Amino acid sequence: MIAAHTPEAGHGLLREALEHPHDATLAALADPAVNSLVAVAWAATHLAAVARVLHPVVRRTLPHGRARLRIVQQQNRRLQRSLWLLDRRLTGDVHVATRQVAELEDSVAAAMHEHARVEKDLVDELVQLLPAAAQAALGMRVGQAVRHAPTRPHPDAPTSGPMAGLAFRLDAGADHLRDLFDNRDVPTPHDLLAPRVPGRWGAYLMGAAYPRDRR
Repeated sequence: MIAAHTPEAGHGLLREALEHPHDATLAALADPAVNSLVAVAWAATHLAAVARVLHPVVRRTLPHGRARLRIVQQQNRRLQRSLWLLDRRLTGDVHVATRQVAELEDSVAAAMHEHARVEKDLVDELVQLLPAAAQAALGMRVGQAVRHAPTRPHPDAPTSGPMAGLAFRLDAGADHLRDLFDNRDVPTPHDLLAPRVPGRWGAYLMGAAYPRDRR
């Protein structure tokens, strides 16, 4: 219990919550045996979560936080755009069929490296100003946001202001539904709804047998 309140423990939890998606994204891009949609999911989910949780803390806490965030958000939108192009290319969008997958993967990897560097600088400054308990709480909030975040890139979604929270929820709901319909494997942690047993008409529409003991 005592160790949980040390600066190192608080910083460690926050750092792990932020660095693991960077590492997972880059590892997926570097492994030819892994579908790069795995990298898209890790990066897109991470960007949505940090915009939702980390950026408001940066805005309130760091000197010139608002001005710095504008630069970070512009950079993140470029990463989102690269992710969107890669996602579209891998899922058969004819409008990007002439783009080389390797070129798009390299673009995402370069943008992710730059994002990780800038985010590390922000966190290094934050931990000088936040107590250990606040650092640990922030790491937990980032991890929780990941569980509910959109799983696909949304370059034009608002990331601040009153519409940001609504966009986060709507995009997440739409993405999770699309993932289900596309039978798309999403590697990021996310909360699963408890399975619902279909009723008589639901079973009929799905072509499933309806148990006799429920008739």
